[in-house]
Amino acid sequence: MARLVIDSNGLQSDALRFFLARSKNNFAVINDYLAMEAYKGNTMASIFRSMEILTQFPHQAIILKTTGRIAGLNGRKAGLQRRMIDERQTREFPKFCEALRAAERGNVTLRQQILESGRAADSHLERMLVSAPIMRDGINELSKTFTQNELAVIRKREPFPGGLIHKATEFMTELTLGVIS
Repeated sequence: MARLVIDSNGLQSDALRFFLARSKNNFAVINDYLAMEAYKGNTMASIFRSMEILTQFPHQAIILKTTGRIAGLNGRKAGLQRRMIDERQTREFPKFCEALRAAERGNVTLRQQILESGRAADSHLERMLVSAPIMRDGINELSKTFTQNELAVIRKREPFPGGLIHKATEFMTELTLGVIS
């Protein structure tokens, strides 16, 4: 089995079409940001165009859990790829493709649902753009707040000593409050 993680540019590429057509054991891997980008802008035009190739190979898509859920997964390497997959969404992806085709043919209810998803995606992406400078500033502050030894522990993903856990939790709480306020 071969897997190809795709980005928004890859959704509409001949390379993706060829990869999926070559074997039923080839899978496109889709993350939450790719899905949001497929909806953004003129939703009714972009979603059909973005998903055109995948709707031709609906059983060859693997849908990942949200980035936030993946970030919270246990760090054990064994089985990590499997734990990143959203089994329900992957299983239901062919139904999603059928719904997209029905919406494209004019199903009003499904078109409304697509527009709602598009508004939610646009809103989320806009919040990310607004918070980007805060996150950049937060990273700069991170380098000032922690010692070189503490930063080394963080970068190497070593177990945090007790004091570092408290300091990191405090820092992340302040950063989060800065983003949501």
